[in-house]
Amino acid sequence: MFNPETGEFVYVIGMEVKEGTSAPKGTVYRSFPELDYAVFTTPKSNEESFTSSIQSTWNYVFTEWFPESGYEHYGSMEFELYDKRCYGSENKEIDIYIPVKKQTVKA
Repeated sequence: MFNPETGEFVYVIGMEVKEGTSAPKGTVYRSFPELDYAVFTTPKSNEESFTSSIQSTWNYVFTEWFPESGYEHYGSMEFELYDKRCYGSENKEIDIYIPVKKQTVKA
């Protein structure tokens, strides 16, 4: 959840739970709307370059992909999916989900 006016964002670490599950004290419950998402898989990397790989993928999305894609950010939350592919010390990768919509043509 990025606030472009302040440059601040909220980063939440979570896990999937059944809908309606109560959030334990000190935690929050977030649901993601059914939207179109562009999904970007980070390049496979080792432990040492994993963070850099994630950061460079985000940079690619906003500096190269969006300007050329015909899509714009939907304005909802993005998320990173950390699954079994990010365990271990080699060939680590994750998926980055960005909510998108077709760019509107300005008259």
